[in-house]
Amino acid sequence: MKNKEKIAANVVTYNRKDLLRECLNSLLAQTRKPDSIIIVDNNSTDGTKEMVEKEFLKNPIFDYVRLNENTGSAGGQYTGIKRAYEKGFDWVWCMDDDVVAKKTALEELIKLKDVIYKADKKKVGFICSRVISEHGKEMNVPTIDKKAVFGEYPVWGKFLEIGAIKVSQATFVSIMFSKDAIKDLGLPLKKMFIWGDDTEYTLRISKKYHCYLCGKSLVIHKRKLEKPLSIFAENDINRLKNFYFSYRNSLYISKKYDQWPQVLFNYFRVFFHMIKIISKPGVNKTIKMKMIYRGAKDSITQNLEN
Repeated sequence: MKNKEKIAANVVTYNRKDLLRECLNSLLAQTRKPDSIIIVDNNSTDGTKEMVEKEFLKNPIFDYVRLNENTGSAGGQYTGIKRAYEKGFDWVWCMDDDVVAKKTALEELIKLKDVIYKADKKKVGFICSRVISEHGKEMNVPTIDKKAVFGEYPVWGKFLEIGAIKVSQATFVSIMFSKDAIKDLGLPLKKMFIWGDDTEYTLRISKKYHCYLCGKSLVIHKRKLEKPLSIFAENDINRLKNFYFSYRNSLYISKKYDQWPQVLFNYFRVFFHMIKIISKPGVNKTIKMKMIYRGAKDSITQNLEN
């Protein structure tokens, strides 16, 4: 596999023009620049369109797509990955608008991909970056792939000496997908909207392809909350509403990929989440209960496939 392969970056944005500007400038500063930078604008209303047109679109590297409505992270990644694939790119490097990539982030992803192809001769589905917060805390940590051939040890540490770990799921915070995986397994589920779309897509791919975390590829995730999402700790009304998608999508994913004992366990765990909210002191209990109940119910009744 040669470095002549074409790589498109895909950045999904919604009403965060200042963060988007910082993200795009970090992509322009890469030691190995993407061949194209696709911006999928989820119908922003904060002047994002005017900012992009004024500051970036004179550079032919940019490909700006403005949607007619907010389709969430899932819809934005669906649109951008599809566009890159149809334009013939070999890899699609995906992220949200609150990601700032260190200068060698893409170069290190490519280096690792080349080493793995040369050593293993196996198809790679995706490679993701190490993610830290502005204060250096680890974030968006992917799940180690502990699968093993019967009677053998897991091989997740095979490329550990070059800073790579085999993983089974990751997030849309600096992750590079191969055209082979996209052609074979399709696109993210746009109906998921937000919170879980990346989990489903990466799980789908890692079931069939080898996927890795690249420890030398580093990005900063400028999310205000540096800890994992938790409905118990969250009290912002706007963010609480998104927990509907979190519960619905996570349970839908469990039904799709887990064995039934694990699926039943996950539904029981949701029930205990509701008990915990009722029994312990806290605010916004009604909306929290509503989001959990609706999410669990719709995970059973809705079909989220494209």
